[in-house]
Amino acid sequence: MQRFQRIFRNREGFTLVEFLLVLSIVAFLTVIAIPVLRRPLPRAQLRQQATRILTDMRVFSMRAVAESRTYRVILNPDQNEVSIWVLNGVPQEIKRYRLPSPVTLAFQGADTVDFRPDYRADPRPLQRIPLVAGQDTAWILVIPATGQVYLQFSG
Repeated sequence: MQRFQRIFRNREGFTLVEFLLVLSIVAFLTVIAIPVLRRPLPRAQLRQQATRILTDMRVFSMRAVAESRTYRVILNPDQNEVSIWVLNGVPQEIKRYRLPSPVTLAFQGADTVDFRPDYRADPRPLQRIPLVAGQDTAWILVIPATGQVYLQFSG
């Protein structure tokens, strides 16, 4: 019996109480951290999708000038998708993609932006295209006279 007590007395490690205390602290911090970490996800997705649309618009604006063609970007809020067409000759769709939830195009009816070879853009009907995710909004701004496209965030 003395040998048994000597083995457990000299043994190093944590007691059950210490282990449960640390475990409860970690659980408490996890419960606090989860809502904080989940909040930036819609904002990050909004930034990613707004940047994706902005990049496509800039690329096809430059291609319109380089190739002497007219490109049309169609933003469809009903299906939450973006499609890009070349209009010279027979209209042909080049690219189409849906915006993932929670990012949505926040306007009524379809909006188109034509990028022409003369460095101009023809946005119809909007010059400010809103994208929304949660409480955050991204605005794609189209400057008709120059064909330049910018991105602005609010929220």
